[in-house]
Amino acid sequence: MFNSSVSRSRLFRSTVFGLAGLLSMAGTAQAGGHEKGEHADQFYLSVFGGASFAQDLDYDGQVGGNPQTVDTDLDNDFVFGGAIGYDFNSVQYGVFSPRLELELSYREHDTDGINFSGNGAGPDNDLGGDIGLTTLLTNAYLDITAFEEHSITPFVGVGLGVAFIDQNVVYAPNAATTPVIDLGDSDEVFAAQFIAGVDYAFTDHISLYSDVRYLVTDEFESDRINQTAGVNTGNLEERFSSTSINIGLRYSF
Repeated sequence: MFNSSVSRSRLFRSTVFGLAGLLSMAGTAQAGGHEKGEHADQFYLSVFGGASFAQDLDYDGQVGGNPQTVDTDLDNDFVFGGAIGYDFNSVQYGVFSPRLELELSYREHDTDGINFSGNGAGPDNDLGGDIGLTTLLTNAYLDITAFEEHSITPFVGVGLGVAFIDQNVVYAPNAATTPVIDLGDSDEVFAAQFIAGVDYAFTDHISLYSDVRYLVTDEFESDRINQTAGVNTGNLEERFSSTSINIGLRYSF
């Protein structure tokens, strides 16, 4: 989706600066903290961005009729997204209050090294590539309301949904430049995430939050294409997982 790490860096900085500007306006509008929503049920919209730390991919399957692996190192990169949700502030289970949301997010990771087991020891020539994930998840949260008098609300959550995966892993054997091999395919698989974070309410309607999310997908497939010869040489599978650290802004209404 993005052609260079420079454009991704600019996008991430713009997201952070935009959140900072909105928070500055919120603080000007009304100084001091508030209890979140004064215990009224509310819809909300949120946006977030952060850094995504992906686990390296270890593709395995059949190549040329033989079991093989393609170990693929991934760079740490970015994630951003948004959500629409409903906050059940009036529903309390002790110090817990439930919340539901529908989240759409995107993350992308460049390849940083490839080793195909069929080429013997040593890395292959990484010709550039990336893997991108668009996720659509339903998240269920429990807000911990014991600290609301200080405008602070820790929360935990779990999300379930689907990941749309776009792969473009390109390499050549050892130090060569040909033949060009592409692990390129698109797939849709089950995804789940686990979330923990804290929210600070600036007003009844505006809050800042920060969280850590662990995302994992089911196994997805990839065709191994010899682009030079124009033939499919095998099929491999792997699952994606990453941990992200995020900052976000929520508007309740």
